Amino acid sequence: MKASKERVRHRLKIIRGQLTGLEKMVSDDKYCLDILTLSLAIQRALKEMDQLILEDHMKSCVVEAARIGKAEKASKELTDLFKIIRK
Repeated sequence: MKASKERVRHRLKIIRGQLTGLEKMVSDDKYCLDILTLSLAIQRALKEMDQLILEDHMKSCVVEAARIGKAEKASKELTDLFKIIRK
């Protein structure tokens, strides 16, 4: 988890910087398409971060749950998560 955690924290720092830049662009009345472009980049970065977290969860927590006999609980958690994602 440590490597994944560091990757997620690194991405969060980048996203934080992008959000600060986006806020400044809005305050400075920058060109709308430039604002939209940065907003979309932030959304992609968040989705990529979500993917990292989900992959780590599946590789560690889900595998561990199956190993110790809690596969049904892990399966339900994943099913619930996929329902949230599809909304």
